Amino acid sequence: MFIRFLDRLRASICWVASLKLASKERYEEALQKLMTVDRIVPNKIEVTLLKGFLYFATDKDESALLNLSSAWKMIDRSTQYSSEEKQYLQCYASFYGEKLADASAIEKYPFEVDYTIVQLDKVRKSLKDNFPLRDHPHWASYERQ
Repeated sequence: MFIRFLDRLRASICWVASLKLASKERYEEALQKLMTVDRIVPNKIEVTLLKGFLYFATDKDESALLNLSSAWKMIDRSTQYSSEEKQYLQCYASFYGEKLADASAIEKYPFEVDYTIVQLDKVRKSLKDNFPLRDHPHWASYERQ
């Protein structure tokens, strides 16, 4: 029980460190920290989504596509997010996934970006902070808040 608690604490510390490193564009280091989180709590949606972005940022295209696609599907089945949050997170995955999937492979992946369906005011601040959708047409008004 105590060891499990310590593992979860370590995962939390590594998650925060990974987010901070990613925000400073230290993507390789962020990915290393995130792998620790993934070993302790595998198959978490937000971890998989961040891994997809970090692989994208480090030009590991196939790994990025696999993680973004996996995250997209996990989000779709999830009950932990509202429908607006699901749309938001799927748009985030799609934004990077569409940049990587060539025309011949696009049918293999579930990516589609339609920012018009995402209402930013109905998405938790933590999700917007951790997974910014800066290309959303109303993002500038969100950042001013």
